[in-house]
Amino acid sequence: MFKTFEPPEQLVARPWPLLLYGTYTLVGICFVLLGVWRHGLSRLFYLAIAAIVLVLPLLWLVMTLRERSPVSSRSFVVRSNILLVLVTAHNILTI
Repeated sequence: MFKTFEPPEQLVARPWPLLLYGTYTLVGICFVLLGVWRHGLSRLFYLAIAAIVLVLPLLWLVMTLRERSPVSSRSFVVRSNILLVLVTAHNILTI
């Protein structure tokens, strides 16, 4: 009916988001376990960032598993950048 000059939405194959979110979930588990083992509950800010790194990719992993359609390229890039910033922030703060 109406033509737009916007390019069609690019899609990412399902294995790539599953691999990325699964890897970041494992990284989040390691951050939480190592943070509690090293510092106990004395550094709650670092533990909160580690918990966010654990929960966000776990939620996105479950959402990706429930959906049968591929993930859009834009949402995949935004989500991976958010996770990258969180992991970098956690590593910078623990130095």
